[in-house]
Amino acid sequence: MFTKLNYFTAVLAGGVLALSGRLYFAAVGNVEIRTETFEFQQLAEKFQSQINARRPQIQAQLEALNKKSAIADTVGPAVVSDIMALTEKTGNPRLRDLLAKYGVRVAVGGATSGGSAIPATQAPSVLKKGAN
Repeated sequence: MFTKLNYFTAVLAGGVLALSGRLYFAAVGNVEIRTETFEFQQLAEKFQSQINARRPQIQAQLEALNKKSAIADTVGPAVVSDIMALTEKTGNPRLRDLLAKYGVRVAVGGATSGGSAIPATQAPSVLKKGAN
C-alpha cells in the first residue's frame, strides 16, 4: 500500500508541477502582452496628440482650397468665354491654339464645338460676349 501511495503522490506532484509551469508561462505571456498593449496605447496617444495639433492647420488649408475652388468655378467659365469672344473677334491663332489645347474650339462666325470648358447648365448665366 505504501508504494501505491508513493506512486499516487509522485503523479500528483508531477501534475501540480506541470500546472504550475503552465501557469508561470501563461503569466509571463500575459505580462508581455500587457507591456506591448501599453506601448501601443502610448504610441496611439502620441499620434493622436500630433493629429489634434495639426488639425487646425489642415482645416485652414482645406478652407483656403475650398475658397479658391469656388472662385475658379465662378470666374473660370467667364474667362474662357471672354477669351473665346476675343479669339472670334481678332482671329488670333495663338489664342485659338490655347483654347484648342484644352478642348475648346472656336469656329469662324462665333459657333463653338468640341469639348467646351463651359458646361451647358452654366452657359446662359456666365457667358459674357465681348467683355474685353
